[in-house]
Amino acid sequence: MKRSVYFSFILVLFICAELNAQRDERFPKQYRAAHYNGPLAAPDFESNPKAKMFKTRINEQMPYGINFAGHYTIVEFGCGTSCQSLFVVDRKTGIIYDGMTTELGMAFNNGNRLFIKNHGAAELTAEERANCSYCKITYWEWKDNAFVEIKKE
Repeated sequence: MKRSVYFSFILVLFICAELNAQRDERFPKQYRAAHYNGPLAAPDFESNPKAKMFKTRINEQMPYGINFAGHYTIVEFGCGTSCQSLFVVDRKTGIIYDGMTTELGMAFNNGNRLFIKNHGAAELTAEERANCSYCKITYWEWKDNAFVEIKKE
């Protein structure tokens, strides 16, 4: 019972995040991605040896489906205080790609290749951001199965 409540809660969060991201002006049209409607591949843990250490976490998030760039699932997990890590799973092939680590959260959506690292820093004052070594918002494009930095704030 407890587990199904947990999964239901996570599903609601993903759905709300997806609906908000679709209307979010932070995700420009030039980074739009076509949505894949075919069968979803299971994660291929042989494609990324590091991902094997997070097999349970990755498998737990697969039922939520595609949540990034048209045919990928971003699997995010905590890695300590002010630390979030992620893997990117291609749901067409099952290949698991290394992601990145963020300190103040991330923003992304299903229909866009743009990824915003440390988007939570937007809530800080300019002075707070200036005095914080990890409070920099950066924008990344998912291109050729890797994140490419395109802008820093």
